Amino acid sequence: MERFKAITEEIEEYIDKQYTAYLFYTTLENKDRYYECSRCRQSGIVPKIKRTEREADRALERARHNDKAMCPFCGTVCTLKNNGIAKKRLKLWEERRFVLVETTEAGEVLLRALDTWKGYANIVCRPHIEEKKRFILYPGGYEVYKKGFYDQWNRLKRNKSDAFDAKTYFSPYYADYDFIMLGRLKSVDFMRYCSLHEYLALVGGKPCAEDRAVRYLCEYAKHPRLEMLVKCGLASIVKELVWYGKSHKGIIDWKAKTPWGALYLTKPEYKTLLQTKDECRYIAVECLTHWRKVNPKAKIENAIKICEAGIYQDCRNYLEKYVFTLDIPAKKILQINDRHRGFWRDYIQAAEKLGYDLKNSVVVFPKNLKEAHDTATSAAKYKVNREMEEMAKKTLAERRKKYNFESGDFLIRIAETMQEIIDEGAKLKHCVGGYAERHMKNQTTILFVRRADAPETPLCTVEWRNGKIWQAHCFKNTDPTPEIKAFLAEWLDFINQKKTKEDAGALAASAA
Repeated sequence: MERFKAITEEIEEYIDKQYTAYLFYTTLENKDRYYECSRCRQSGIVPKIKRTEREADRALERARHNDKAMCPFCGTVCTLKNNGIAKKRLKLWEERRFVLVETTEAGEVLLRALDTWKGYANIVCRPHIEEKKRFILYPGGYEVYKKGFYDQWNRLKRNKSDAFDAKTYFSPYYADYDFIMLGRLKSVDFMRYCSLHEYLALVGGKPCAEDRAVRYLCEYAKHPRLEMLVKCGLASIVKELVWYGKSHKGIIDWKAKTPWGALYLTKPEYKTLLQTKDECRYIAVECLTHWRKVNPKAKIENAIKICEAGIYQDCRNYLEKYVFTLDIPAKKILQINDRHRGFWRDYIQAAEKLGYDLKNSVVVFPKNLKEAHDTATSAAKYKVNREMEEMAKKTLAERRKKYNFESGDFLIRIAETMQEIIDEGAKLKHCVGGYAERHMKNQTTILFVRRADAPETPLCTVEWRNGKIWQAHCFKNTDPTPEIKAFLAEWLDFINQKKTKEDAGALAASAA
């Protein structure tokens, strides 16, 4: 930290001039005014202007609270403030943030994030300056330091993937600042052609007024070829690196001397890429890179079409895992349009669960996608249900002993399978089918009320949860009849008695 020297008076004065200039006044008994200027820090009494004075000289006297007026001491145009209205000016304060650019004899660039604020209770005081972060930029890399609780400087470490952590590196607290001495960058060889203003114009940022600028300078020190991509207008590729810290070494060659070489493209392919929309360029390059790993004959035109249709963004994993490995024409891939994309994605997911041979192009792209989708998803759902039912067998046996009950003309029993619950909902025209999975996972309990002489005919469905009847519905969600309600009251007595016996047994066992 010896490289960082104390902030000079020249910088302090520059920062002070960035704050609002106020001219405070108090009207005395003899109508004279006492003025205090926050810019030049001078104060004094200005007599009431005589009638013989010029009209221009009366502008200051006629100015009132919050008007613009010229300081009588230094000539600066200030905002006029009446001390009577502003009271003691304790609530009048401002804050500004800056990044100071410095250089060292060793050819390094130092960036210092300064947090400043200023009060106007005493016009003699200058802004308070507190340094929050420090950046050391050198050829091939950079370092970031943050001030700790005891004024020690701690170096921030990046993770293994070399990705930016926006909360750690560039807090939103510093999202609005101005550079001081930005022209010093031109005096350092490795930062002379950083093209910072071109970058901010490319991504739509204000010149030197956003944290993107510091991110860009750090990444430029590490990847000097970044300037080449900026000047070629490849905003989407630059954003991936600067905003998210993704260097994409397998997709971008940072040592190449030409923009098409940096993207592993030929010059004609690069010209074709520039004819597309900017937001699609990086995705197209990434798509082509993964495609060419298994099929070197893949063309940039096809990759662009797939990305412009949104297919690669929505089905990236399946395309790289199954489609690119097969010799499937681009026309076939482009058939996965917005209408069929969801069907195809669900079909592939179901095919994975069922163990289909997805190395076969006919299986990956069936002739009748809708029919193949319905068949595969139904089979996959049945398989999942069977597995879930097998896992739930032990708990179902215990729940069967606990809840099954018969008395008089009625009986109540627990649902045994998911299909049984779905059929119950279909016959009674209510929504119990949606509770099938939760029932098998023991998150709730679904029970069927039947007549003892017709145990297979749906009559009433009950959901038991948290020790009480959560809901009970008959055909089309109608309430149970008085006879069924009386039976359920009898069943509740049976449940409570059983629970009391179990609690007593548990107490006896613990005492023993």
